[in-house]
Amino acid sequence: MAQHENKVTIKGTVVEIQTRTGINKNNDEYIGGKIMVEAGKDNIIPVDFYANKMKKSGGENSIYKSLQSVVQDYKTIAANGRDEADSIEVGGGNLQENTFYAQDGNVMIRGFNIQAPFFNRKQINDPSAEFIIVGEIIKLEDEIKKEGGDEIPTGNAIMTLLVVGYNDTANLLDFHIEGEKAVAYAKANFSPGLEVKVNGDIEVIETVETTTEEVAIGEPIVEEKRRTERKLILKGATAPVDSSITPEDKETMLANREADLKKKKEDAQKKSKGSNKKASAGNFSL
Repeated sequence: MAQHENKVTIKGTVVEIQTRTGINKNNDEYIGGKIMVEAGKDNIIPVDFYANKMKKSGGENSIYKSLQSVVQDYKTIAANGRDEADSIEVGGGNLQENTFYAQDGNVMIRGFNIQAPFFNRKQINDPSAEFIIVGEIIKLEDEIKKEGGDEIPTGNAIMTLLVVGYNDTANLLDFHIEGEKAVAYAKANFSPGLEVKVNGDIEVIETVETTTEEVAIGEPIVEEKRRTERKLILKGATAPVDSSITPEDKETMLANREADLKKKKEDAQKKSKGSNKKASAGNFSL
């Protein structure tokens, strides 16, 4: 079936570029990495990129050459300072589900990431990070905030959409609906199985919590805990319509997603068991 509309536009200043190169399983060179873009105050958006050197049909991939130029030539806040850092517009970007397992493979963490092939240097006067997405409504729930041992409703809502990606992959993405009128409309009109087109803002905000512990000797121990919160904030939505996904296609896509998650969980558990093997005293270096 056709991919759902999935468009991301990011404008801002290049904070940092992380890159890697190597040879893929088809013995072709590749370039990949992540560009951190400051798209507003305290809003630093990571954008993944990847390209093989050669096209499947033969001939050199122009995106590969373009990304080489980005990595080699673009100036960043981290390396060159804010005054010299380049401003860019990210083109061709899209949102994808990013799910992995932590804590011995028993805790699933579900979020999103952004991938894009094009990065264009240009003067930016209005930094922003925005999305336009079409998807089928899976569920709509009250947003719950945990404070201590309590779970407190915020008055906002979270809507999960099934967004069809490349090769009919199923992406489950969460969208935050804020404001009394918007939440009321969503609860009255957004039912599972219907399709909706939404737009809004992408936020990736890092907060730092500092704790100070008094000690018996010397200076207090000061520790920092960093927490990154990623949110897709809905700003607008069309009236819902019947879904373009057939029940058969939906069942197949979600079954494939479940199989992929099962493999990720098994891999995480194997990795955890391997890292927890006891080492003998002779294996320690002093």
